Amino acid sequence: MVFFKFRTVSIAIAVLLLAITTALPQNNIVLAKHQSTYRIAAEKSGYQGDVYLVRGFANVFSRGLDRLGVIFNSRGIAAKVIPHTAWRAAAVKIYGNQKKYGPVPVVLIGHSLGANATIRIAEFLKKRNVKVQYLVTFEPTIRLDVPSNVRVAVNYFLSNSIMGESLKREPRSGGSFRNIDMVKVDGIGHFNIEENTRLQRTVLRNVLRYIQPARRPR
Repeated sequence: MVFFKFRTVSIAIAVLLLAITTALPQNNIVLAKHQSTYRIAAEKSGYQGDVYLVRGFANVFSRGLDRLGVIFNSRGIAAKVIPHTAWRAAAVKIYGNQKKYGPVPVVLIGHSLGANATIRIAEFLKKRNVKVQYLVTFEPTIRLDVPSNVRVAVNYFLSNSIMGESLKREPRSGGSFRNIDMVKVDGIGHFNIEENTRLQRTVLRNVLRYIQPARRPR
């Protein structure tokens, strides 16, 4: 009798665990596997991947990205800060590194015109079958489609802004995509959204999921 009850409870627990596992978002499972694959490629090649922060108009604004670049590099992440006009050169460099080192992680972060440029880089890489692990845009000025080769994309924008736009996801795309409206956050506008320290901390935390920081010499 005791054995029968124990077996019944065991079957019930097994059914419950199966239901929970089935209910888990499949995108999260796929992303976790994808993330692991690219981290392993980086470890094998000894090259941590490419992280680009792309400034906006006239290479004058987007100083919050300069700050992020300093933070990244202080944490062992070799981030490059570039003007939006240099997007094609960056894309070519990333593609070259993919051929040289294998499928290492690619992270793209941009503000304003620089946000538009990160989409252009992702489109360039899509045509060459290169994945982008993490893409962050702050107030892009054009309503663009996030390409399907981007695994995780987040767009921070202001719905009351006359300069910024929400983004769209290409049809039949996998991965994760979010538009996050910051309109209710005091003190944020088009020209300083990327300077928000809370957003910077969030971006850093997420970048560390994809990029293995370089070890510092003792």
